[in-house]
Formats: sequence, structure tokens, C-alpha cells
Amino acid sequence: MDELGLVVELKNEYAVVNIQRKSACGSCKACELGKSGLSEINVNVKNILGATIGDRVMIQMQTPDVLKAAFTVYMIPLMALLIGVTGTYALQQKTGNHNEMTMMLVGVVMMLLSFVYVRFKDNKIKATQKFEPLMTEVVKAK
Repeated sequence: MDELGLVVELKNEYAVVNIQRKSACGSCKACELGKSGLSEINVNVKNILGATIGDRVMIQMQTPDVLKAAFTVYMIPLMALLIGVTGTYALQQKTGNHNEMTMMLVGVVMMLLSFVYVRFKDNKIKATQKFEPLMTEVVKAK
């Protein structure tokens, strides 16, 4: 996934790049643009090409990495909720005790625990910089 952006600020070894929302962003929701409803977003990108304020730069994010991040953020909590509810239901079937509130409570607790796991995983992934956007080129004006 490639995006063209404008460098609006420099912070140490990072450039703050302003990216305009495309029409396809409305349905994707993989990044902050799709979720926020904003028409633009500022992204911190390591300034490996020495871009300066006012430069247009190409930013690249590997599609498999975006999909892995979306899976982690959305599917793990959903799966935890479902496992909590269905696991509690199966246990209640064996004991003959049926309580929907217990099923719901266990599901919600499992989902909350998964949010803690996702947050921990997020901090670990940020340290590797694997999911960070990459500045690939400075685009010269014609």
C-alpha cells in the first residue's frame, strides 16, 4: 500500500507526513483514516531519505503487515469473546446449569483479557518497527 504525503514537520529522525484520504479508504478502515472519518492524517515516518519540510514523499506499508495488524486488533478479541461464551455454554451443558449471564460475563472477561494481550503485543511490535510505514522516495515536483 503506497501513499503520497507532504512533510509538514521534522522531529529528530522522524518526519511528520500529512496524507490525504482516498475514496477507497472509506470501506477499508485498516488505518486511522478509515476509522476516524477525517480527510487527512499525520503519520510519523523515519526520515531515512533526508526529506525536508514541504517535500512530497512516498510512504509504503506492506499489505500483509497491515492485514496481520488488523487481524490482531479485531479478530483476537472477537475470538476470545466467542471462546468464553461457547466454552462456558459447553461447561454448563455438562453440569446441567444454564445461566446466560455467566456465559456473557465469562465472554466479556475473556475479551478484556485479550485486549490486555493485544496491548502487550502492540508494545512489543512497536519496538521491532516491523509495522511502521517506510519512506521510499522523495517525489520531485514537475
